[in-house]
Amino acid sequence: MTKYGLQLALALPALMACDRFTIEADLRWGRDRRSLRYALRGSAPGQFPDGKEAPEAARPVDQLPDEVTALLQDLAALPGPWLPAPSHAILDLPGVGQCVPDLEFVHQVTGQTVYLEVLGFWSRDAVWKRIELARKGLAAVVFAVSKHLRVSEAALDDGLPAALYVYARVMNAQAILRRVQAVAGGTG
Repeated sequence: MTKYGLQLALALPALMACDRFTIEADLRWGRDRRSLRYALRGSAPGQFPDGKEAPEAARPVDQLPDEVTALLQDLAALPGPWLPAPSHAILDLPGVGQCVPDLEFVHQVTGQTVYLEVLGFWSRDAVWKRIELARKGLAAVVFAVSKHLRVSEAALDDGLPAALYVYARVMNAQAILRRVQAVAGGTG
């Protein structure tokens, strides 16, 4: 994989969860850098293109990165009103950009949702794009950012329904939950 291959591969399960999707890419393949066109089209999970229900075995299986799976297990062990789960949402600000969160937290009493996107292996530029999305009104979201990207939690303004969580090696479930509560306005 080259520059963006891993990031695209990680985004694929979220794209496949969409009602309909089309991916097209022009590639340079192999040592001789042959020009190839890649196209993938799909319909709603569990449905065939004609709208008929697919058998249970044909439904896509959620695939989370190992560190997100470990975090989800740690979060599920914590008491409180926030229920964490893998997210299938694509947060879109028309004309600004999109965000594909890894997890979502739903408050059992209020129904409020806060999202978590893990940017551990992304570029520093991607973090700044997420900060810009938050400043322009993206849904309530926490961005978990690896320390190696050299971004301060203070880079995201207070008062926004968003927060940065900078972690060294392993994400701390309690620290993330505190940020989820702060983003939600202290609920729970």
